[in-house]
Amino acid sequence: MEQQARFQAYRRLRNRRILATWATMAVLLLFLALGVQDWNPWARAAVAIGIGGAYFCFIWYDWRCPECGKRLGRPAPAMQCVHCGAALTAEAAGDGRKGK
Repeated sequence: MEQQARFQAYRRLRNRRILATWATMAVLLLFLALGVQDWNPWARAAVAIGIGGAYFCFIWYDWRCPECGKRLGRPAPAMQCVHCGAALTAEAAGDGRKGK
């Protein structure tokens, strides 16, 4: 895969991860605060755990290296795949450009 295409693929992955995090937090807050005040606490906990579990499953299956397809570690400003060594950001490639 070409380097610029890999950078763009990683940016899309990172943006999806950020969007999924914010959407999950918003759904959980709305769910717990507004909609289910009269539910049994065990039912509320089960649904909240289910929503959180769905988020973690999404991250587990989506947060993959665009080059080799293996699972990435924690996001970093200079991201490089620990499995294949592919630079996923301009900073990790060492060419001095800011990834935008």
